[in-house]
Amino acid sequence: MEGLHEFFGMAIKNARMDCGLTQEALAERAGISCRYLIAIENEGKIPKLPAVYRLIHSMHISADRIFYPFLLSVFPSLHPSFWHISPDRSEIRLRRVSSGMVRMAART
Repeated sequence: MEGLHEFFGMAIKNARMDCGLTQEALAERAGISCRYLIAIENEGKIPKLPAVYRLIHSMHISADRIFYPFLLSVFPSLHPSFWHISPDRSEIRLRRVSSGMVRMAART
């Protein structure tokens, strides 16, 4: 079970960093304390479902990004840099993709 805790924290941290957010910014957006986010990312703390939802929603990402991060290596087009999501989430569309973006996504 310990490996699962580390895996979850690493997935949250990687998603936060890919979104360009600091721990402080994400914690504020999600309505949790920065200390709690640090515990999730680095100390194996598993948050309750409402906090997980708020974290995912605050980063404007799919839950698959957290629960199935290996999909990015299999399907690089799932990388968040390939998609435009409007702030109110009413529009989701594929961005124009350059070969450099594909190479970058394949490395993540």
